[in-house]
Amino acid sequence: MLSLFSINLISTKIVLIITKNRMSNRFDTTFKNYEISPVHRDSPTLAKTAAIFENEQDLNICDVGCGAGHFGLKLSPSAKSITFVDPSEKMLSLLKEKTAGAEGLHFVQSTAEKLDFPSESFDVVVTRLATHHFSNIQQSVAEMVRVLKKGGHLIINDLSGYEDPRLDEINHQIEVLHDPTHGRSYKPSQWKSFLTLPDLEIEDFKFSLESPSGITIDFWCSITKVGQDKCDSIKHILNTFTEQDLKELGYSKKDGELLNGVKTVYIIARKV
Repeated sequence: MLSLFSINLISTKIVLIITKNRMSNRFDTTFKNYEISPVHRDSPTLAKTAAIFENEQDLNICDVGCGAGHFGLKLSPSAKSITFVDPSEKMLSLLKEKTAGAEGLHFVQSTAEKLDFPSESFDVVVTRLATHHFSNIQQSVAEMVRVLKKGGHLIINDLSGYEDPRLDEINHQIEVLHDPTHGRSYKPSQWKSFLTLPDLEIEDFKFSLESPSGITIDFWCSITKVGQDKCDSIKHILNTFTEQDLKELGYSKKDGELLNGVKTVYIIARKV
């Protein structure tokens, strides 16, 4: 007879397998969109992170939930090696093809909840626009910290949740319409709780707009290939907001058109 521990362990493995397959199937078909998306390929947070390590040359970097690889590749001038981790086999295959000939790059198909690396393997662990897909955020954070060397940095950049319950729930509805695989955008207080670990120290925590000038809702929806009906539903919801609500959620209007600045949290933590 299986013990309760064994049953829980099997259940956890099943959840991780289902999550891995669901994420993989979804993103296998959208690599090109994420590769060319201005939100994903360039942003103030990418530039800021690159500047932090501009005087380094021999870092071992791990990019978790790498997608099209923008975060890791942005840091390549400071890297000796970059390990790209993603549950999508197709994403990794196309990224490998895109970077053919580059040295020091490694590609690992895996979820964030179980990173198959020895403890203290990397100088820097980064994850960008990905944690809202992780099935177990606390386990994922623990794994990213585990594989980080002492003195190394964990950098998290992801969609922001909101302390105001009304805004947080409306924002969640919009994100699910935009991407059916969206899990949850976490509130700042939740992030601080997740990162309250004995061997981790938060050095910076702020909000950022990944697209300061804003992208249209139609373009935003085209990245994830959702239908026009869902795109129209997002516009309808946003058009009910006050100007203050739009600003708080990172949206704006220009010449009557809704624009999404893609509001995120940007966190820098160091392993002590």
